[in-house]
Amino acid sequence: YTEFKHTFTVTTNSVEIEFVSDTDNSCPIINLMLNKGDEKMEWTLNPNETWSDIVQIGRGIRISSSGTDVVFVANADIIGFMNKQGEYIATFDDEGLVTNAAVIKNKATIVNLLIQDINDQTVINRINSNEVEVIDNGN
Repeated sequence: YTEFKHTFTVTTNSVEIEFVSDTDNSCPIINLMLNKGDEKMEWTLNPNETWSDIVQIGRGIRISSSGTDVVFVANADIIGFMNKQGEYIATFDDEGLVTNAAVIKNKATIVNLLIQDINDQTVINRINSNEVEVIDNGN
């Protein structure tokens, strides 16, 4: 990467900085700092931040693992899981889970349907969602 330094005088209560790139519509900015005064300060993590290869906490949370290609992301805009290509494969909103595919190993309630595998048979029952009681032993 290339380090740039620019000094300017602030005369109002707000500062706008624009970064323009002519390559691939990208302009990665890392460790951006605004300092009071004209002397550069060393960049350090905020005491409330954590940053490592698998946990990144700052303006949101990203958790990954070398054992999987899935990353958990939670920030002000979205909560979900993304694949290694950076595409969201599952997100959560105020109504629940949004995903293209799901594998459910034991049981699921879908649009007031209870689907269960009992004695090697698939049993489907239509239910009233207000009358469902789930018991840990699967009954």
